[in-house]
Amino acid sequence: MIFVTELSRLKSFYGSFRFNRISDCFLFDQRGERYVLTFFEAENRNILILINGHYNTAVTVTYQSNVDYYDLGVTGSVTFTLNDTVCYSSFNNVQENKSTVIVSSAPITVYVFNSGVNSVGGYLAIPTDKLSTKYFLVGPDSTSDAPIKWAVVSTEDDNAITFNLKDCNMSTCVNHPMTLTLNKNDVFGANCHYDISGSVIKANKSIAVFTNTLLSQEDMLLPVKYYGRNFVLHNFANWPSGITYKIVASENNTTVSVKPGSDTAMTEGGVVTFDTHTMDESCLQANKPVLVLAYPTGSTLNGQTFMVQAQPIERYVNIFRFDLGSFMTTQLDLYLTLTFHERHYSELPPALQAMASTMTCCKYMTVTTHLSEVDHNTVVSFPVGAVVYGADNAGVAMPLGMQFGANECPMHMTFIPETRTCIFYPDVGSFTWSNALDFCGELGLQLPHLDTSEKNTLIRELYATVPRSFFIGANDVDADGVLTWQDGEAVNYTNWGSGFDPESSLVNACVVLQRADDHMWAARQCDISRRILCQLVLTPLVPSEDFACTRDPTGEAFSGKRLTLRIIFKIKFRLWC
Repeated sequence: MIFVTELSRLKSFYGSFRFNRISDCFLFDQRGERYVLTFFEAENRNILILINGHYNTAVTVTYQSNVDYYDLGVTGSVTFTLNDTVCYSSFNNVQENKSTVIVSSAPITVYVFNSGVNSVGGYLAIPTDKLSTKYFLVGPDSTSDAPIKWAVVSTEDDNAITFNLKDCNMSTCVNHPMTLTLNKNDVFGANCHYDISGSVIKANKSIAVFTNTLLSQEDMLLPVKYYGRNFVLHNFANWPSGITYKIVASENNTTVSVKPGSDTAMTEGGVVTFDTHTMDESCLQANKPVLVLAYPTGSTLNGQTFMVQAQPIERYVNIFRFDLGSFMTTQLDLYLTLTFHERHYSELPPALQAMASTMTCCKYMTVTTHLSEVDHNTVVSFPVGAVVYGADNAGVAMPLGMQFGANECPMHMTFIPETRTCIFYPDVGSFTWSNALDFCGELGLQLPHLDTSEKNTLIRELYATVPRSFFIGANDVDADGVLTWQDGEAVNYTNWGSGFDPESSLVNACVVLQRADDHMWAARQCDISRRILCQLVLTPLVPSEDFACTRDPTGEAFSGKRLTLRIIFKIKFRLWC
């Protein structure tokens, strides 16, 4: 489903809701209440931190002996800078307490940007509760003497960490393999003047791992447990040389397929590359989890290009709002590319349908857009991958959130595993049935669709102690005596309360879960306000045969025209010190 909202109208719905940013209740961004970061020393640079979260969330930032306090206030957002004194500068086998710790009173999203001459880049930070103990280093192919830097931050004391670097030059990098012990918030790193992709770092307690390369001043690497098996290898706007995808295997006996008949066998830490300029866009399928890095082919200009970790299909967010207004404060010139399964094509607005591009190889599509030309209140409620990146030599790129759990629900929603649905009770007052439909719809959600006894019982049990009556999706707003769900499907399952006669009171009525009757069904007037529940039905996992690259790259093997999109989506982002 997709919805375009009137922002002012939606805000009026919320009244005294606990969060101010309307997207906070359902975003899948990498959110948490604690982050541990480190930054690399560079000439003439500052670090810009952008934090989004709930209304009036308190944030504490600690670095060295400094403690700064921030309040997200009514905007749900704050931006501040750190100078290069916070950076980790020693790369001679020396440990330093050069971490920056961010702690908040409620879940927040942390974006990191670099500012300065020839010093850009950025990433979406990973909260400490999502970190892990095994990582592979990855970076673009080395094209000059500029070093590839990496650093590790420990989240706990007495953390034994083992480094096994590939092709190490002992004069410029730490010995390998080697083991050392770090305490909480300690940092250790090194410079390497070659490509160390596939090097492995293991710890007995959680760590955060960062890299700094010629192409991107900063990146925060994903732990191995969040790697994936399926990826869309697409082009990026305004990069005519194409995109190189570097693939790192996390296990032995890994097989990667990008084109029909092109299976590649890989061992743990093995690396292969794929270039969209010479081989066209494609889809990657692996039998075991892999890490995939994307960067413009042949780019060597410091600060004028980017690299980004590609999102696995299995970690696409289940709902996405084009609400990127907070990025305005960074003043960069950015594009956005969305990737999604072609079965959701009909759920896009007509303007986006006309601009969508079909992958020639598998059943996925992309939409590339300039940030200034899209309605930022549009919501898509199906799995989507989203990456924002610079064009015209603006060197920044980052994915806009990933699912870290297989059945992750948006913030403030409860997951019901038996039915793969997410549900939440927005305690913001009462609504008529039509306003309730609008309220949920404008969040990319729907009123509960309780078409089986199991679904109905689970909802009743979940909210048994809430002394409210709730509208659900069943209705007869057409006044024809036929009960349907909000999508027009006929109602075949009912759960009427004791003594209720639907024949006498069903016409022009809407169904509620009646609090006075143990949340059994009752038909009530649609224009009388009541409380509501909003539901998200998670899209089933994509079958492997839908993702495998089985189509003729010429496009002759599938019916329908090839669609192209260039929604030019331009935001002026100026990083300041």
